[in-house]
Amino acid sequence: MKSGYRLFLFLFAFYALVGAIYWWLGGEPLGVTAIFLSAGLALIIGYYFWFINRRTGGVLPEDNPEAMISDGAGELGFYSPHSWWPLPVGLAATAVGLSLIMGRYRDWETDRKSVV
Repeated sequence: MKSGYRLFLFLFAFYALVGAIYWWLGGEPLGVTAIFLSAGLALIIGYYFWFINRRTGGVLPEDNPEAMISDGAGELGFYSPHSWWPLPVGLAATAVGLSLIMGRYRDWETDRKSVV
């Protein structure tokens, strides 16, 4: 598990360095944003792996080549079986996606009618 968080923290440093160089050399804004967002995502995953590594003591059954399947059994965490949050979040994401599509289509129709 230790190699997991080190890998992602290395990726964070790499993406941050490449993003800074790309921004300094005058890269396009979308590319700079994408590289820095990649660095942020690598940092989030690296921090999560580091936190889990610290909490479990760094020893997982997956790291032991002689471990049995039953060594990984046990409580994995708490998962709420009756959460309503995915429904409104999914509906909001659908509304945002449809509004972007319909707004773009409306602009396209307006431009097409003005040409004819």
